[in-house]
Amino acid sequence: MQDLFAVFSSLSWWISVVIVGILINIVSNLLQRGLDGSFSKSSARLQRYSERIRDKSNQDYERVRNSQHEQMLWAFREMRYRLRMLTYLVFIRKFE
Repeated sequence: MQDLFAVFSSLSWWISVVIVGILINIVSNLLQRGLDGSFSKSSARLQRYSERIRDKSNQDYERVRNSQHEQMLWAFREMRYRLRMLTYLVFIRKFE
């Protein structure tokens, strides 16, 4: 225990603690700048992707709104999805 107090009271211990603290601060600052840059790039990429998906959806809705043929195709597709869902539900209930 006396050795521990001797180490903590030595000048070299406190100088090394200060130097390590400063190095940790510098490294964390550099890492923070790098992470902020990469997060902003990925955020911008995600925003562009979301806008592209939203524009495609709006184009699809506009196409369906203006074409009776497209409306019928979407209605048949919706009926197919509902029939598939009901079929799966029946099979799940039957084989439980």
